[in-house]
Amino acid sequence: MVTTLTYRMLQEDEWGKIEAIFEKHGSPAPQKNVCRIAVAEQDGEIAGFMVLQPVLHMEPLWIAP
Repeated sequence: MVTTLTYRMLQEDEWGKIEAIFEKHGSPAPQKNVCRIAVAEQDGEIAGFMVLQPVLHMEPLWIAP
């Protein structure tokens, strides 16, 4: 059996497709005005996704001896 996946960027008006997945795992869905989501679909259903979102990050930490 061959499994075919389609990869594409999720459009903002399709955000509802991933909201239930986040709710099921107890996390809020990312904000669509600052994020992009790449989805893998099988037969029109989401089989996986990756979220590109800005994250506050600090480094390096240096402390004088």
